[in-house]
Amino acid sequence: MINQLKKHYGTYFISNRNIEFPEQYEWFQTEEGQWFGIQKEFLSTEEINLLRNLFPFHSNSPLPKTKLEKQWHDLLFNNQVSSQFSLPHKIRFIHFTVNGLEEADSFTEALAALFSSKVTIVWENTNQGIIIEHEGIEDVENIYHTAEALMSDFLIKVSFYIGSSVSNPNHLHEIQNQFKQEQNFFGIAKTFRPKNIVHQHTEVLPYILFQKLENNERDQLVHDYLKNVLDDKELLESIQVYLECNQNVSMAAKKVFIHRNSLQYRVDKFIERTGIDVRTFSGGVTVYLTLLMQNVQN
Repeated sequence: MINQLKKHYGTYFISNRNIEFPEQYEWFQTEEGQWFGIQKEFLSTEEINLLRNLFPFHSNSPLPKTKLEKQWHDLLFNNQVSSQFSLPHKIRFIHFTVNGLEEADSFTEALAALFSSKVTIVWENTNQGIIIEHEGIEDVENIYHTAEALMSDFLIKVSFYIGSSVSNPNHLHEIQNQFKQEQNFFGIAKTFRPKNIVHQHTEVLPYILFQKLENNERDQLVHDYLKNVLDDKELLESIQVYLECNQNVSMAAKKVFIHRNSLQYRVDKFIERTGIDVRTFSGGVTVYLTLLMQNVQN
């Protein structure tokens, strides 16, 4: 059966769960414990239902254990609303994906313990889930530390997307719509910023806007602003780090592992060759957006 599926789906069939974007696959497990995945976009609803009947062990993700977990799971993933569900006064979703995880229950327990306030964690499938903050909003810096601790303890690759907090939501549909939108934004963030472990909603907007431009329009803008430095990759990378460090030369120099004076020289060199003063707000924003646009092209 497995060989027949492999032959039928070709390159869309994989048996290695340790891949870059496991959430793009529907996962199944045979009675012998063998895992395999098929890319979701090439599976119809009928095919998924058939495969789940043939391989009932299609997920090792933890089932909701508490009444609250089940209510959130039904709301977000099954579009079902419990009559006993009450809206929280303030909420934020933190989406996550995990690659290479074997002990999901231990991971869930460790993840919850790293938050200072009580959170609800529900899984969509074996590789991705959602952290629901409804009793307190964790500091962003702490989430970076959480990611690092989990990767070290479980020897896995993890990625987080921090959504925007909502106060006094008016309706459950508002929460559902935000959740779906953030799932989409998480996918965009991972596509264009794959090296980042933690993504924030404020990072995604430029890429959404860029996707609305034609390729030739992006090409023209990048050429207009960066034509005199496009061949200097080291310079462009240094300027992007400098801007991401809020134009702090000392901080940027540490991140690119060079002396402060060397980083300052690169900033001056960029200004001289492009005529754009990246030390100013308008110049910095213009160049930063152009650099992100170039990343989209590449």
